[in-house]
Amino acid sequence: MSQSDRTATGGRFGGRRWLIVIPVVVLLLGGIAWVVSGSDDATPKPDTGTAAPTAVPDVGVTQTSEPSAASPTRLGVNRDGNAVTITGDVPDDATRSELVSAVKSQWAAADVTDHATVVPGARVPDLSGLGGVLSDADGVGDLGLNVSGSDLTITGTVPDLDIASRIQASAKLAFPNLKLTNNIQILATGAPPMDTPGPATANAPTPGCSTLQADIVNLLRTPIGFTSGGAQMTSESKPLVAKIAAKVAACPAASISVVGYTDNVGGEAVNQQLSAGRAKAVADALVANGVAPDHVSSRGAGSADPIASNDTPAGRAQNRRVAIAVN
Repeated sequence: MSQSDRTATGGRFGGRRWLIVIPVVVLLLGGIAWVVSGSDDATPKPDTGTAAPTAVPDVGVTQTSEPSAASPTRLGVNRDGNAVTITGDVPDDATRSELVSAVKSQWAAADVTDHATVVPGARVPDLSGLGGVLSDADGVGDLGLNVSGSDLTITGTVPDLDIASRIQASAKLAFPNLKLTNNIQILATGAPPMDTPGPATANAPTPGCSTLQADIVNLLRTPIGFTSGGAQMTSESKPLVAKIAAKVAACPAASISVVGYTDNVGGEAVNQQLSAGRAKAVADALVANGVAPDHVSSRGAGSADPIASNDTPAGRAQNRRVAIAVN
């Protein structure tokens, strides 16, 4: 074969080789592209480093805006005798439950109406010290605690300066970041707000009686115990009831109500009977320790007014209780 023939032949074969190779390369590239951008969920997708675009709401869809973290605080706890109303904005149900539990744990005999509204993003002050304020103000039948923004206003009428001073000090300790306006009135004198205290009056009640309810609440931080499923007090609780009786007996004008409560386990008829029996056992023990019989009443409330969740053993234990209210 001549050189020219080889060249021609090589040229022809060379041309055919490229015709064959090029489709193969195209197929290979197409296969690579399928692996990279194919729809197989098991195949990892390359990270391009580009953030996904922010979704834009469809036109015509109403978006509910939540308040910002700077939303002003609005919260109120207002008492009218045994009726307590909670108002304002809370960020979630957990905060609302904490607020209601704080009130019920201190004012066990109160009828609490919760009008608080859950508003995501709403700010509330630290509520951990609220129980101390309510305890010190337990005997104030018209107490008002109202927070607006960074201001806390206290209202109510009290029989003497000592109680007003204690409530103010307790509120300052519980809410140090709020500006306190004290509009508490001294009932005996009709004095202006207690920020300018005056001398105690001669009509002040017997020393210690003005704090009787708070003293009882503090003693009942240790619950009165009973035999399981029965109405007989445990021997450990008898000294506690004797201490309560001594405080009540020292205030001859005081009358008290003893209310028994249970958890929600069992039938309500049984719970009602059990709670009434336990309340009567405490009332009888108070009388036996010096309280005038006509100054003590008792009743059972069954599983009403729980102060904790009945879904846990710890919550049910808190709900099995006896409350004592000064009338």
